[in-house]
This record gives sequence, structure tokens and C-alpha cells, in this order.
Amino acid sequence: MHARTKDIVASSACPLCRAPIEDTSHMALYCPPKIAIWTRVWATYFPSSSFSPDNLWHFLNTLRPIHPVSSSKLLLHQVAACTLHSIWRSLWTKEFDDIPFRVPAVVDQALNNMSRLAVPPPDVALPD
Repeated sequence: MHARTKDIVASSACPLCRAPIEDTSHMALYCPPKIAIWTRVWATYFPSSSFSPDNLWHFLNTLRPIHPVSSSKLLLHQVAACTLHSIWRSLWTKEFDDIPFRVPAVVDQALNNMSRLAVPPPDVALPD
């Protein structure tokens, strides 16, 4: 964020874990709090698929999964989009409104976004 918004974000260090340089992969996925978010969301929507940050990073860059994770490609795209949106929204809320970045709140926001898309986790039946 620092490279693109130097007037807003004064340091190139990660604002969450204080890694010295926050590059794109760290901002989206590899920061420890974000790995925790992705792990929880993944376990909710893809409980039979093991979570691999490297495979997810490949997907985020190519929009093509290395291994199928569900019967619907669209579901993976929706989960990724909702999770990224929740992470970025919480990061900017932290920067602009000084509201702490909390992993449980970000996970809840991502799951809530998915529920608004009417795509429940696999173990939840859709109403007839």
C-alpha cells in the first residue's frame, strides 16, 4: 500500500505483522493474520480440501485452480473475491478510521458477504 499511497501509508512495513516490506502477496495472503483468515474461510467452504497458501496464491494470480476444490469453479471465485474484499476493507478501515484489524471480524465479514450471494457453505441446505 505504501508504494501506491505514500501520502496515506507512511511505511512500507506491514501494518499488521510488521514485516519490513509488504508486497502484494503479503498484503493479500501471506501475512500471518491473513493466512488465519484464509484458513478459516477455506475450512468453511472447502472442508474436504486441504488449504495451501501457494496454491491459493496461484489461483489469485491466474484465476485457475491448480487442483479442483469444489464442483463449481464459480464458488471458488466467489469465496476468493469475498475474502479479499473483507481483508482490504478491514485494512483500509484500520488506516482511515483507526478501527483494529481483527481476524474473527474479517472472517465473519467474508462469510456474511458469501451469505448475501446466497451461496451457503456446503453443509447448509438451500431453501426450496
